[in-house]
Amino acid sequence: MAILIIAGTFFLGFQLNELLFAQLEHHRGAHWIFLPAGLRLLFVLVFGVRGIAGIFLGSALVRMNAEQALTFNILIESGISAVALLLIYQLALWRGMDPSLGNLRWQSLLILSVGFGATSAFMHSLWFASTGVATSFIESFFAMLVGDVVGTVLLIYIAKAVLAVLRRFNAGPGRPDQD
Repeated sequence: MAILIIAGTFFLGFQLNELLFAQLEHHRGAHWIFLPAGLRLLFVLVFGVRGIAGIFLGSALVRMNAEQALTFNILIESGISAVALLLIYQLALWRGMDPSLGNLRWQSLLILSVGFGATSAFMHSLWFASTGVATSFIESFFAMLVGDVVGTVLLIYIAKAVLAVLRRFNAGPGRPDQD
């Protein structure tokens, strides 16, 4: 069930991003601000492999909804999103990130955001340049890198702030803050 909720949330997040930032699209798939990149990282950090599966499904829904596309292209583009996440997630675990996120600090979030943004942008830009969607690998990579990092940082820090407020609210008056 979590995978379907993640997929649906990613799809809706993409639609919201299109509504807010459609004019900032460099080419199909490359946005100068891409909030769903933050959703991708957030879901993987919270749900692990289930988050990756949900993002794969959500990416496929986005691609199928956008235009008629070959099944092969849908699978490749959705797969790139999932593989980029998996690589960064596994690297973070290997480097000592606690799966419960207990040791995750703002510096680690920033490093994960940039690492994921660069990995995703590189892989997607290779695909887009090789299929003619992008006329320049470098321009595509730069637009996606900026969009993924800005979107990820914005969304992750909004989520972190909301969680901090909820923790303080749940602590209530007279109860010790668990922060």
